[in-house]
Amino acid sequence: MQRLIGRIRREAGCAMRIAGASRAKRLAMSALMLLLCREIGQGPAALQIAAAIVTLEAVQIAAAWARPARGGPGPGAALAVWGVALCTAPVYLLPSMLLAGQPSVPLMLAGTIWLFGVYAQISNVFVTLPLFYWSQILPGFLMAGVVFSCTPAIAFAPRAPLIEWLVPACLMLAYAAHSYDTLRLQKRTRRALEDARSEAEARLKALEHVTRHDGLTGLLNRRAFDEQLAEFLLRPAQAGRRVAVLLVDLDGFKPINDTYSHEAGDRVLGAVGERLGRIAGETGIAARLGGDEFALAFPALPSAAQAHGLARQVLKECERPVPFEERALRISASVGIAISGPGRDSVTAICAAADQAMFAAKDQGAGRALLYDPATFPSRPAPGERRRLAAALEAGEIELLYKPLVRLTDGEMAGFEAMPRWHHPERGPLGPETLLPLVDDLGLQGEFIARLVRMVLRDIEALLCEGFEPGRVSLDLAAAALATRSGRNDLEQAFAAHPEAAACLTLEITETVFGLRGEGLIEAGVLQLRRAAMRLSLDGIGSGAGSLQQLRRLDFDELKIAPGFVAGLGTDRTSEVLVAALLGVARGLEISAVACGVTTEEQQAQLLRLGCPYGQGPRFGAPMTGAALRERLRARSPAPPALAAG
Repeated sequence: MQRLIGRIRREAGCAMRIAGASRAKRLAMSALMLLLCREIGQGPAALQIAAAIVTLEAVQIAAAWARPARGGPGPGAALAVWGVALCTAPVYLLPSMLLAGQPSVPLMLAGTIWLFGVYAQISNVFVTLPLFYWSQILPGFLMAGVVFSCTPAIAFAPRAPLIEWLVPACLMLAYAAHSYDTLRLQKRTRRALEDARSEAEARLKALEHVTRHDGLTGLLNRRAFDEQLAEFLLRPAQAGRRVAVLLVDLDGFKPINDTYSHEAGDRVLGAVGERLGRIAGETGIAARLGGDEFALAFPALPSAAQAHGLARQVLKECERPVPFEERALRISASVGIAISGPGRDSVTAICAAADQAMFAAKDQGAGRALLYDPATFPSRPAPGERRRLAAALEAGEIELLYKPLVRLTDGEMAGFEAMPRWHHPERGPLGPETLLPLVDDLGLQGEFIARLVRMVLRDIEALLCEGFEPGRVSLDLAAAALATRSGRNDLEQAFAAHPEAAACLTLEITETVFGLRGEGLIEAGVLQLRRAAMRLSLDGIGSGAGSLQQLRRLDFDELKIAPGFVAGLGTDRTSEVLVAALLGVARGLEISAVACGVTTEEQQAQLLRLGCPYGQGPRFGAPMTGAALRERLRARSPAPPALAAG
């Protein structure tokens, strides 16, 4: 019953708008038909039909006036509109019965034309609203059956006066005019839909541009740079040519900000961005990674010497003065260079190598460029780290913490996100922000995520056995679990072993995995999880164009808005617009949305105002151990207090 009422409410709003648009034409034609009925001696019946039509239209107008400014009509108004729809067709078809009952062939034809005209109106107007369409067309069919069953018993006059033949002729002309007007309206509607589609595509492109580019310099941002660099690395290698990455860090920039103002600093950043964009040219890419850090990448350099030449050009351009208020602002730069090769064939690895080279260049003094050499730059993880982590996995030293997922309207915990923590024997507790990159560096992603999935499923199963309702439990899924056959098999085995717990699990897939090597295999893994009826969440939506592109090809149940956008709510109009747009995408796709990184009451209030249903972040409590989670579930007390919506 609730589903039926919900469907009636959804269609009622559209039905009210449609009925209002054609009301004047409908009433005018009905008035002419009723006048005709009066002329043939059916005045009292025509008056009763007119009263019924006025009553039905008045109910529709009242329901439209009572409709709230936002959202659909209430249940009462929607049921009233539906009741009107059930009565509308029979009432409007009554004139056809009066005419068809006359002993005149022209008047019988006029009644039949009116009958089919009403059918055509219902079909043209309500075809996209199945419930309202059938609610009107089926009573209409019953009326037609009555009309046709009575016709054979009528003794028609052998000849009808010419004036009566004018009636069906005029109705045919009116019907033709109505058909022409309907075609014209359909063409206008189609044009409006095309314009709306073009506008939506333009807005999507604009949104993708905003999410891919730095607002100050116009260069690519970090996420877009990583995506393009991943594409460079996936291209077939040309003989003697490799990918080169130049990481640029400005020297002497902070004193300019402190001495001359942030406007002067922005002028310097803008000038450097423009110069680096020219160096990148049409074959390379340039990006501002954040602050005073930039990056360039080139897909096919023939030698390290050419990379050094480009780095010298970067240093020279950065040292050129930047004019600002009759002053010449001067800075320098340090450049780290990395060339693709064994161990540097991923975005993370080659950028880490360039980063190490850049810091080494900075240590040697400003205005230097240095090439990464694996012989002189040791790998960052310690040699025994991989063995230690593998042993920790076997010994069960990796524990799970649970970050609350909160329903923003009332502050109640709606679920949680599982996060790993390792009590390192020397470095102390390592949270996910440190542990997960270490796992990637050590090449243990597949084994690590498989073990985490089993741990989470066992914990959910234990909670269910203890009588707790865990809600929505999410876990970040690594690329290795999606792109490899063994990773997908491990997931399927874990789900099969814990079917009840698997039904509570949401697998989070970050946008960055789609820019990695083997993107096709990763997408195939996502589709396989979808076929297995797993609940999927796209994490980091809005932080890169890749996430928007994946929404076109893959089916997700949830979007998680990146913390960077949430952080600007209440202080940055652009962040508010972008968050509203992303929430609109979620509503349009009829999927859930979660705002990540909520830290303040103001952000929570803004998210409520924008219609975001769920939130995560420091405002709702730190990640909890399993014991603390049980206490929270037992108490079911919101933290912090809920805010009133609106």
